[in-house]
Amino acid sequence: MSFNRVETVAAGANQDGFFFGKRVVVTGTLEKFSREEAQEELRKRGAAVAGTVGKTTHIVVAGAEAGSKLEKARKLGILVLDEAEFLEKLK
Repeated sequence: MSFNRVETVAAGANQDGFFFGKRVVVTGTLEKFSREEAQEELRKRGAAVAGTVGKTTHIVVAGAEAGSKLEKARKLGILVLDEAEFLEKLK
């Protein structure tokens, strides 16, 4: 059985932030964060973290060796951030 898990937004998240209210997928290997740490940072900022890329995905954060999720995001025209862009948006 396959399902798409979306984690809930953290209470008290900054509603004016770049990631607030966005559905975000993290893929590949990041240098500054583990995937779980990156997802937690996104949740703190009001993003809904998902495990799969689809039409309702707003942003994909792509680290090194990002594979099929990155390809799918590009095909769907979804905003892709590399790690440097992700770090800048976290500020």
